[in-house]
Amino acid sequence: MADTIFNLLNRVWWRWTPGSHDGFSMTYHWFNLLEGTVWLVVAGFIARRAIRFSRHWMEWLYASSFALFGISDWVEAWQQSTVLILAKALILLWIVLLRQRSMCVWYPGSRVY
Repeated sequence: MADTIFNLLNRVWWRWTPGSHDGFSMTYHWFNLLEGTVWLVVAGFIARRAIRFSRHWMEWLYASSFALFGISDWVEAWQQSTVLILAKALILLWIVLLRQRSMCVWYPGSRVY
């Protein structure tokens, strides 16, 4: 049982092979690179807002969480594994919790989502 769990956690589900002309692999690779870049731009906008308005340290956590999510997309462009999927799920959960907290603190009358 422990071997099965270990193998599942360390499993690589997909790997980018440079020079591959497989349509799925090429699309998946380039989409993840683009998506990671978009998340890094979002992180930059949040960091810029934190610099301009100096609200709270939580905005820096929010920006760094988006940056980490973007970097994980860049990693996913090369390889998808169980550990990466779990890490991305935790980062996404962290982003949702930070958003909920920031909406309650700075925008109490607004909807959270």
